[in-house]
Amino acid sequence: MARQLSECLDAACDSSMPRRKPSRRGSPCYWWNDQIAQLRKACLRARRCSQRARRRPDFEDRLEDLRAAKRALKRAIKASKSSCFRQICEEADVNPWGTAYKVVTKTIRGQDSLRVTCPILLRSIVETLFPQHAEQDVSFTSRLEPWQPISVDEVKSATKRIGDRKAPGPDGIPNKALKLAISTRPEFLTGHGGFRKYLHKYRHEDSPECPTCPSASEDPEHVLYYCTRYRGRAGVVPPPESLMAFMLATDDNWSSTSQLIIGIQRDLRRCERERRERSDA
Repeated sequence: MARQLSECLDAACDSSMPRRKPSRRGSPCYWWNDQIAQLRKACLRARRCSQRARRRPDFEDRLEDLRAAKRALKRAIKASKSSCFRQICEEADVNPWGTAYKVVTKTIRGQDSLRVTCPILLRSIVETLFPQHAEQDVSFTSRLEPWQPISVDEVKSATKRIGDRKAPGPDGIPNKALKLAISTRPEFLTGHGGFRKYLHKYRHEDSPECPTCPSASEDPEHVLYYCTRYRGRAGVVPPPESLMAFMLATDDNWSSTSQLIIGIQRDLRRCERERRERSDA
């Protein structure tokens, strides 16, 4: 009884999972056929004959036979490849997982695996890998803490950790010059200070607009380059992308630009104090 059961199990396994016999030769190419096999045998036979005929009077004849056999083999392979390629293209429209798929993925996948054809087993695999879940309410309340603004002290502390000999960023500004500029006037580089845009952000001003340019926000770039109040003072200042290079060129450029920024900062602080005094009165 046990032997019969074992034989039945072996037969069922052999029919559903056929054993693969090891073979030294791989599967033939999709364009291989019997004609090419016969021509290849003839080519190998002609090569052996030509090798044995060396130093014999009929060597040239055997060599010519070898050349003719090679030409015939090449023509047959070329014709078979062309014909089979057209057939593969037509087959790919009907069966995308057929010969075309195997030819393309032959170099990027490992050994062929047996395909599961049993519908019950396929359904079991799909249900196991992709289980069905009941719909759930994914709405949630954010528990993140409110964002805290970055202070000038934090900017200075981060700047101190930058190495002087480290590579600069895409703007090409040396770290040493960047640290010096931030330590001198960090408000003008970070946007902090008496700018109305910054003060409006923390509800110290009713509007971020510039008092002389109502259509623009009062930030460092606007004050230094576009504001009509300081246009006369900032006439010699280069564009933002070359400002740092201009300041590092000479000592006079650094001194004049620094004095300009300091004067603008003082004027903005004075205007801020005057607005607060008027509002308190």
